[in-house]
Amino acid sequence: MNKTKGFLCVIISAFIFGFTPILCKLTYSGGSNAIMLVFLRNSMSLPIMYAILKYKKISLKINWKEFKRLFILSIFSTILTALLLYISYNFISVGMATTVHYVYPILVALVLVIFFKERITKIQIFSLAISFIGVLLFFDGGSSLNFVGLFIAFVSGISYGMALIYMDKSGLKDYHPLLVTFYTCVFASIVLFLVTIISGKFTLYLTPTAWMYSFIVSILTSVIGISFMQIGVRNIGPTTTSILCMFEPITSVLMGIILLNEPISFKNILACALILLAVLILTIFKEKNSNLQ
Repeated sequence: MNKTKGFLCVIISAFIFGFTPILCKLTYSGGSNAIMLVFLRNSMSLPIMYAILKYKKISLKINWKEFKRLFILSIFSTILTALLLYISYNFISVGMATTVHYVYPILVALVLVIFFKERITKIQIFSLAISFIGVLLFFDGGSSLNFVGLFIAFVSGISYGMALIYMDKSGLKDYHPLLVTFYTCVFASIVLFLVTIISGKFTLYLTPTAWMYSFIVSILTSVIGISFMQIGVRNIGPTTTSILCMFEPITSVLMGIILLNEPISFKNILACALILLAVLILTIFKEKNSNLQ
């Protein structure tokens, strides 16, 4: 396994998923909504992914077993996770939603240990503890909290954690990442189109800026972000991937400061430092162990 490639892909993926929520929230002011945005995020990327798969001569043929596995993955990774997280933006800030979403590394580690009897190393536990403390520091105890938004963001974290585990245990991590992403987006587009129609959330009356942001979000998340995350799971496993993905809240905080002029506190700086320290420790020890093998 190429550990360095796995680390880089996950970090890039985390940066993308930390940056795009800002664009997501901007589309709402241009006439979009959470369900419509997730539908566009999946459907707008399909022609590009199809062209790339054809150019690389990657077969699109799948059997019934693969069909079922990809459909289940799409429910967790590209429908529930994104939909719940985007809905939470209507109740709480992007930074707060991203922070609450990142309970999933704890859940991934616990599920793997309890149900799959996997051994978690002391370094992983230490990195997990430091990074989780960092995430907790993002909370501002003096602000009023919307617990509906917090709960929705929390459930989105559970869904994402389950997607990482399912991808690892179902064998889908060994498939070409773009092929997996293509089919999960196909299934998600069909399901979400029906959901938008039934819920009355389907709309084409978006501003040009909202359409542009929706397209950018689609390409960054569905084509690049998800594919890079899958490469990370394949090369370094779901536990390490979930820890490295904590670059996402750091990105959200920094992008909020740069693009939305959001204030920064000492607690935010300390939180970022702790998460970066956890990632650095994990990376160093992973590479050291890899070189000794």
